[in-house]
Amino acid sequence: MAKSLFQQQTTDHDMNRLAVFHLIFVATFLLGTFEQSFGQTKLVPEKVTVPTEFRSSPFDHDRYLQVPSGFQIRVVNRISAARFLRSTPDGGILVSQPSRGKIWWISGVPEGVSLPVLAASELRLPHGMVFTVIGGKTYLYVGESNEISRFQYDPNSHTLLHKEVVVPNLPDSSSAELRGSSTAEAGSRTEDGVGRA
Repeated sequence: MAKSLFQQQTTDHDMNRLAVFHLIFVATFLLGTFEQSFGQTKLVPEKVTVPTEFRSSPFDHDRYLQVPSGFQIRVVNRISAARFLRSTPDGGILVSQPSRGKIWWISGVPEGVSLPVLAASELRLPHGMVFTVIGGKTYLYVGESNEISRFQYDPNSHTLLHKEVVVPNLPDSSSAELRGSSTAEAGSRTEDGVGRA
């Protein structure tokens, strides 16, 4: 019986070592593949294409960005105080405007210029956005400063419909215990005003 138990423990130990070896091998292979695929990407300066309608500061003179060889870069729209971007299933781009409580939809098509569509408004500092499909319906989850909400996305009107709060009452500047600081500010600032890691 003791011998059988020892053999079982040895077998388990060998299996664990084998699993660790496989994990290291797979990780090394993936890292090597990643480096081969992306590590040698050559970046080259590319002039930013700016339609006439958008040629105001800082695009009132030519601008260049480093992009992978063969890529192009173009201004497709300009929204003041924009913060976060999320591509949409229909090829557009959602742009959050936290300071104004809005999310805009803009066309991702490089040719031509189209007016932005107001997708949602009256939000509290909207920032992070994530799409998911549940039961055949496309939802967008939006991180607001005091809650996480989800909307049904309408690809025809490019708007966010039927807001549902899925995580309520997150602490933000309206929370008395934070003394007027948002969660992010409270985590990075101390009483003496010196930031801490």
